[in-house]
Formats: sequence, structure tokens, C-alpha cells
Amino acid sequence: MSQLTPDRYYGGIAQAASEFADLVPDTDPDRQVPTCPEWTFGQLVAHLGRAHRWVAAMVDLRTPQPLPSDSVDDVVPPDDPVKQGDWLRDGAMLVVRALQEAGPDAAMWTFGPDGRAGFWARRMAHETVAHGVDAALTAERRVSLPADLSADGVSEGLDLLASSAAGGHRDLRGHGETLHFHSTDGWLGRDGEWFVRRTPVGIEWEHGHGKADVAVRGNAADLYLLLSRRAPRDSGAVEVLGDRAILDHWLDNSAF
Repeated sequence: MSQLTPDRYYGGIAQAASEFADLVPDTDPDRQVPTCPEWTFGQLVAHLGRAHRWVAAMVDLRTPQPLPSDSVDDVVPPDDPVKQGDWLRDGAMLVVRALQEAGPDAAMWTFGPDGRAGFWARRMAHETVAHGVDAALTAERRVSLPADLSADGVSEGLDLLASSAAGGHRDLRGHGETLHFHSTDGWLGRDGEWFVRRTPVGIEWEHGHGKADVAVRGNAADLYLLLSRRAPRDSGAVEVLGDRAILDHWLDNSAF
């Protein structure tokens, strides 16, 4: 299944982190994040900055095992909101530079089946984009996402769910139920269509068109926001055809 280029992931990390950082000085750090209600905005800032630094340190070392978080430097954001924004940007550039130096084929630990640094380029791009959306919603700003990153985010989410089928997402097991997600951004071609089948051992998916028990149509950004639970399922931004209960079950059981 196709992925974006490493440079596209690096650019996505830098841009999403910068847009998030721009919101920090004017957003109450104690404001609850509507899409991550267990966190405040300040905790969201700290989480993303720490994640960037943790991954950067592992990529630098090409570590064969996850690093303990207490072994990573500069994981506490400064108190000054302006400096917090700079801290976020600096963390994003640390991980980008580490990934560029390592190259996507460098062997290292990941929590997915692909034990190479390229896994982290993709993962950090979507981690940063998703939390950038969280930040924009908290600050009550408009969310705007590029179609290519949105579509790849749908694919990455399905890859992770398929790879963990025997672990934390066993509730997605089924008996042949099918879902079809269809982007209306026609230029994406097959990369904008996802056909998913629930099996007794987990999910299987592929790019392509097919008749499914439930079909969900919308632009790639709206599909990404729905499937990552960054948009309400009843927002009207996507069209749902077929058995809505299968989609609702998916959304209830596919969170990471």
C-alpha cells in the first residue's frame, strides 16, 4: 500500500507543529481539549513536545528497544507561553533532523511491524497533525487539512489497527462485515478508497472500490477527522450509506 515520501512526512511534521505553536500564546493552558477531554491545552502541548523529543532520541540512537522517558532531555515545557511555542517548534525540528539523518530504512525499534525509521516519520507526521487539530479545536480555530496527508492518515490508522488485531483492538473482530470509506477527492485515485473487512481474527483492508455493508463518502479531510474521532459522527460532513450500526461500532472500538 502506497505511502507518501519521507520529505512529505517531514514537511507535515514541521508545518503542523508550527501551526500548533502559533496558537499557544493566546490559548488558556487550563482550557479542556474537547477531543481529548482528559487533557488541558497545556497538557496537550507537553505531550506533543515530549513525543517529538522521545522519538528524536530513539532515532538518533537507532535504539532496538523503547527508551525510558526519563532518559530524554528537555521534556518539560517552559512556563512562558511564547517560549512554549518555540519549544514545540524545536521539538519538531529535532525529530525531523534525526529522521533525515537516519534515512527511512534505518533499522530500529517501533511498535509496528515495520522496524525502520520510516515508521516514525509517518507516525510523527500523523501524531502532529492529529494534535494540531486538537489544538485548533481547543482554540476555536478553523481546521484545514491537506488531502494527501488526510488520506495517508486514514491508511496509517487502518495499518495500525490491522497490525494490532490480536491485541488491544479485539472488539473489531467480526464475521465478514465490511466497510467502504470513499474520498470524493477524485485525484487521489485508489489511495482515496479503503475497503475493510472484519474477520474472526481482526481486520483486513485494501485500497479499492467494492460493495460494503456500510459506505462512508466525503473529502479526505472529513473522513480523517471522523475516523480519528476529531469530528462528531453526526456533523453531516460525510454521507453514510447502508448499516449505520456497523460504522458506529467501528468508531466506538477503533480508538488508540
